[in-house]
Amino acid sequence: MRIAHSSELENIKTAAGNLNDYAEIKRQIDLSQALLVEFQNCYCVLRLDDDGLCVVCAEGQNLLKIAPHIVRIAKTLNAPSIVFHTKRKALQRYLRAFNFNYEMTDTSGHFVYRMVL
Repeated sequence: MRIAHSSELENIKTAAGNLNDYAEIKRQIDLSQALLVEFQNCYCVLRLDDDGLCVVCAEGQNLLKIAPHIVRIAKTLNAPSIVFHTKRKALQRYLRAFNFNYEMTDTSGHFVYRMVL
């Protein structure tokens, strides 16, 4: 896995949702509040929050291949959990493979999943 350059942010445009969310993600990356990472053409935006490592968004075909790296990062950072927000119900089966449990649906319609570490 590598830290991707901000010029590669366009690779998460679809996963970001709308233009406002995309702009906020870009702002967080520019301020070093979030990090864009890439592994085998799967891009993820990660942010460390008080309640865990948040996968802000992910896009690409190799989510299952980047997932173990994200788990390792969270454990290295001593994060209590990994939190994943998505509007795509199809990701449920992928998330279950890594012991993510549905937590809630937020006010913007994102399904929130958490894996306690």
